Amino acid sequence: PHMPKKTTYPTPLRWGIIGSGDVTEVKSGPAYQKTEGFELKAVMRRNEAKVKDYARRHGVEKTYTDGDALINDPDIDAVYIATPPDTHRYYAVKVAAAGKPCCVEKPLSPFTRPLPSGISPCSPLITGAPCPVSPRWKAG
Repeated sequence: PHMPKKTTYPTPLRWGIIGSGDVTEVKSGPAYQKTEGFELKAVMRRNEAKVKDYARRHGVEKTYTDGDALINDPDIDAVYIATPPDTHRYYAVKVAAAGKPCCVEKPLSPFTRPLPSGISPCSPLITGAPCPVSPRWKAG
């Protein structure tokens, strides 16, 4: 069988977070800043005043009010999606299309529909819950 080519990422891995609400205040935001080899480089929220306040309080360099701009920023290596669950698939597909790793929680229901053409279920995806595209996930 053909083994996929190993992908290497820069160190530190520069993360962007889409959605800077309550979850990222105490859970993921601080964790991404404290994890060795990670750098929280950018955050996105539609409300400009709130995202700038978040960045100021957490020492994050870049802010965005548009998810596509964060996803396509060449200074961002990977994206954590911290939006409401009904938008996880929307952003995860965009991140995969950009060829970047994506961390998204609770993907089971949003990912039950087929992926768009050109998006592989093997695109880098890190999940906080079992994911049917993960080789470790077994139906049973």
